[in-house]
Amino acid sequence: MTIDIPYAEMLVSYACNLHCDGCQNYSNYALKGSVETAVSIADMRAWSQRISPRVFRILGGEPLLHPDLAQLIRVAAECWPNAQRTLVTNGLLINRRDDILEALLETGTIIEVSIHSNDPKYLERMKPGMAALKSWIAQGVRWNFGDSRGFIRTYRGIGKHMRPYNHDPVKAWIICSARECVNIYDSRLWKCPTISMLAKPLEKFGLTEHSDWKPFLEYKGMGLDATDEELGEFLRRGPEDICKICPDSRDHYQKDVFNVDFEKLGERAEVHFTQVDFNKFLENC
Repeated sequence: MTIDIPYAEMLVSYACNLHCDGCQNYSNYALKGSVETAVSIADMRAWSQRISPRVFRILGGEPLLHPDLAQLIRVAAECWPNAQRTLVTNGLLINRRDDILEALLETGTIIEVSIHSNDPKYLERMKPGMAALKSWIAQGVRWNFGDSRGFIRTYRGIGKHMRPYNHDPVKAWIICSARECVNIYDSRLWKCPTISMLAKPLEKFGLTEHSDWKPFLEYKGMGLDATDEELGEFLRRGPEDICKICPDSRDHYQKDVFNVDFEKLGERAEVHFTQVDFNKFLENC
């Protein structure tokens, strides 16, 4: 029996070619490498027997850094043929990945380009990828833009100073944008990216034994050995203690896509991003 759910996603690359302050997958911390292809394929095939998401997204890090991405796109289509399937990328490498074009066209997978900044240096770096995207669109690739220029911090501090907010979990859950953001990672289902990838930065900064983080590292999501009843309860579950990581108010921050200083916090800001028309930007690339 499969359980219908609104959404699921899978991270396939830890590494990213940007350092976006506030990345919920922690790829701003110069994490390395990709998830092994065989592991991702096995996880998709196994979980396709248990869950049926209406939307399934492949992301990273930067998924275009994964050498076997075309194969993963095809396997996702085999596993969830009726889902809306999307590949989420920052777009900077599209001009170097013609090998995935056929897979996108064959499977009808949407390519979503996440826009992270108005920084002129960043926009200049985007132009080769956007020029390639125009060619792909002309050949029939489905696409959209995702506006990710502002963000809400899902933990206090940065780098070795990162700490959970320890706020009210119910209030944090109520304002959470990832309430239905089920993650498939390490053969398990996780409540959200903030918890599924948490061990990676804590290991990098030597925080795995820190008392503030120990309760959150004990969370292990839900495994394939769960009964249908256990899995159903997990997928229906609302706020729980791990939601204490996150804030209980929507304070927006301006994103720095080149922040390699893991001591430096971005500025809190009221975020207004009407000054760049990205469809026009694409036309001019």
